[in-house]
Amino acid sequence: MKKQYSLYLISPIQKYKHYASGIGMSRLLGKRINITPLALPTLAALTPSHYNITLIDEEIREIPSTLPDIVGITTLSSMYERAYEIADDFRSKGIKVILGGPHVSFMQEEALMHADAIVVGEAENIWEICLKDFENHQLQGVYKADVFCKFKQQPPPRWDLIDTSKINSLGLQISRGCPFNCEFCIVSNIYGRKMRYRDIDNVIAEIASAPLKNFFIVDDNLTTNKAYMHELLIRLTPLHINWTCMASIEIAKETKLLSLMSEAGCKFIVIGFESMNSKSLNETGKEQNSVEHYIDAVNNIHRAGIFVFATFIVGFDNDTPEEFEKLYQFIQKANIWYNMISILGLTPGSDLYYRMKAENRWMNPPANLRGGMFPVMQYKHFEPLSLTEAYFSFLTKIYAPQDLMQRILPLFDTEWFSKSHQSSGISLKMKVNTSFKIIWHYLIIAKPAERRLFVQLFKRIRTKTISPENAIIFLLISKGFQIQLRDIQQRLPAIKQEIKEYYKIT
Repeated sequence: MKKQYSLYLISPIQKYKHYASGIGMSRLLGKRINITPLALPTLAALTPSHYNITLIDEEIREIPSTLPDIVGITTLSSMYERAYEIADDFRSKGIKVILGGPHVSFMQEEALMHADAIVVGEAENIWEICLKDFENHQLQGVYKADVFCKFKQQPPPRWDLIDTSKINSLGLQISRGCPFNCEFCIVSNIYGRKMRYRDIDNVIAEIASAPLKNFFIVDDNLTTNKAYMHELLIRLTPLHINWTCMASIEIAKETKLLSLMSEAGCKFIVIGFESMNSKSLNETGKEQNSVEHYIDAVNNIHRAGIFVFATFIVGFDNDTPEEFEKLYQFIQKANIWYNMISILGLTPGSDLYYRMKAENRWMNPPANLRGGMFPVMQYKHFEPLSLTEAYFSFLTKIYAPQDLMQRILPLFDTEWFSKSHQSSGISLKMKVNTSFKIIWHYLIIAKPAERRLFVQLFKRIRTKTISPENAIIFLLISKGFQIQLRDIQQRLPAIKQEIKEYYKIT
């Protein structure tokens, strides 16, 4: 019988969460977060059975005071300082620590100062080797597979180790890789440009065994292989799940595929529009995007009854302060209400990161400010504080109730969202709680503009112009954004002081 070991797998907390992270809506629903990092339950599933595993997402639970035999920590650049703090604390107590995740993969020398070993890139081919070396007291320092894993068959994530009552959705990964090479992105540098797909039977088995019916598919470009996607959608439809995915804007041309996606429970497609400035798109290598086709692309996706979750970035070298007004005009014209706007950031491992370092424009800000809402480099046409102020002023404007009403009512009047999606297994208790929260925020404590918005939506529900489900989704997410933005803006004076310090602004 093998010796038993105790293992903590930890994801650190992030101080300033992006307003579009879904945490505002999660709190409305009595949850802690929208989704927990998929890396934790995936790594747990790859761990041999003689390890007693405790999964710790600091957004959900605190790190126990008891000590394990070994600790694994995954980290992004927006939380690496907290990861190192946790690692240093455990190591000071004699516990071996292994670090992994995107930040570690591209900052190896730095990470090794805080760990006994690091895992670089994918863990599938090397995690068990790493643990075996730990058991033999022979940790090697750096563990990196020579080749990508085949990714055909994956064990189901260990969701039994997560309190899923505290999250809205489960992560699901179906493919790895991205055929594009956008300068600001690290995906192709981690997973390669050649797409790898899981066997569909393997995917379906994972979904069928999952404890929730809401999924965020974390693939960076799910719909690249149209034949695979068609077969997958046919298999997904009977499962009655709800899901969000990411895809290239090219999906907007695939009318039949969009229809199948809607029937299979797709609620949102995350589309990286990134910029309204063609020069900025060319600058960052976003060759698949064409600004003149944006409106048609949005309408085609909306026409299928799927909401566009649009992502944009401001701060490219070809951008000027006028980009905010261009973006505002487009959002209003396209009737997009679900937007994730970010300030251009630098992620270690991206081509942009290396270019900015070579040009001495990387400011090396604290991890807390690397979440996409704050300046992190020297921008060509933006001063850091004025960019921060313009950014939050813009967000306040587009999520004001009167602005939302101008976009959502014309969208819902199309009747493209009159059909309800599949049941997501929502309990009666959750339905009652959700109804109370909506009434409370949009009628009882609401401002006049919010009451008008609610009344107008209710009228359209009665005439069956929109489904109750789609109206509720809009109301909850929009209010969640407003709550999260309000929370961030209350802390903005302290954040601006941090920005002044690392930019050395007097």
